Amino acid sequence: MLQFHPRQATGEQLLYEESIVPAEKRARVVLGELSNLSNLPQNPDSKVEPSKPTCQLRKKEKKPEVSELDADVDDPQMCAHYASDIFTYLRSMEGCSCIRPAGAPLWEGLGQGSSYSNAEQRKAIHRAYYEAYKEDLIKALQKERSSDFERAVFLWALDPSERDAVLAYKAALKWKPGNHVLIEIACTRSPHELFLARQSYHVFYRRSLEEDVAAHTAGDYRKLLLLLVASYRYDGPEVNITLAKAEAKTLHLKIVDKDYGHDEFIRILTTRSKAQLNATFNQYNDEFGHAINKDLKSDTRDDYLAALRAVIKCITRPEKYFEKVLRLAINKLGTDEEALTRVITTRAEVDLKAIKEEYYRRNSIPLEVAIAKDISGDYDKFLLVLLGHESD
Repeated sequence: MLQFHPRQATGEQLLYEESIVPAEKRARVVLGELSNLSNLPQNPDSKVEPSKPTCQLRKKEKKPEVSELDADVDDPQMCAHYASDIFTYLRSMEGCSCIRPAGAPLWEGLGQGSSYSNAEQRKAIHRAYYEAYKEDLIKALQKERSSDFERAVFLWALDPSERDAVLAYKAALKWKPGNHVLIEIACTRSPHELFLARQSYHVFYRRSLEEDVAAHTAGDYRKLLLLLVASYRYDGPEVNITLAKAEAKTLHLKIVDKDYGHDEFIRILTTRSKAQLNATFNQYNDEFGHAINKDLKSDTRDDYLAALRAVIKCITRPEKYFEKVLRLAINKLGTDEEALTRVITTRAEVDLKAIKEEYYRRNSIPLEVAIAKDISGDYDKFLLVLLGHESD
């Protein structure tokens, strides 16, 4: 029987609540005084007279000793040590926002650790933290997300399915035609990974991802996105060439008629396996002399056509899709830290090496160098660690 993760939400008050409540309206609270996640601002619309921030020196508290992990479990990656350092960092943030400590305990513990943190090591750190301090690490990190660095650490600390649920929640509730995050999640994850993300969404937000997508989209976008997030494609390598030829002609006919929202057009893109779709797109190229995405560029200002191109690119060449997201995030006027963080934290354990190679091929500069030129501080160090780049 499938079991949900023990971290659960109370409605929309849980993960990524900053998408609903602005950071400047969220009250800073002391970790030790919080028993659960219900202590969100009581009245975010009330006007409070601003006061000059003060910072009082606190008496040095004796740090609780980190309890040992289970006797039968070795701790070669020093998870208990990292849990202790993370606790000290979070404690130093309490009650005083005018001085921010160095973030090394977070990016070293959750990012670097031993041979770079992976999902298993992060779980061990979570367990060590809970055993020592009787508080869930995710809930503790959730209270400190006022900087790009802390938001990146929070995302990285989540399990992949939880991370996708958090990203999908924000993308659905703040959806707009140019936002391709839902497409990105639905088309670059495996069918099982997408299923787990939908499960986590149920646990966190007490409703389905499909409900929120339906409530915040309309028209052809709704038809496309609903089928994408709800699909469970066949994940095997088998293809039917006869079917691929027939459906390539169907796609071409709908493109010629500019009937991009036709049920058959959307059905093919949202239900066929990735192997079958690759065969169909190859047949399209052979039959009509160019790639299908070229025919979908008849109007570069059309956001819906851009969404269809994103679907095809995520299915056929995800590394090229993510390279473009990173390029636009770095090169635009003012760094798009949200996109930068999303791509690196979600692809670090998947295909970041291929994305880095594609970025260098396209831009003639290593991704690490481009990022280091654009951002700085702990945020820069943390992302470089996830990129596998050890800074001096």
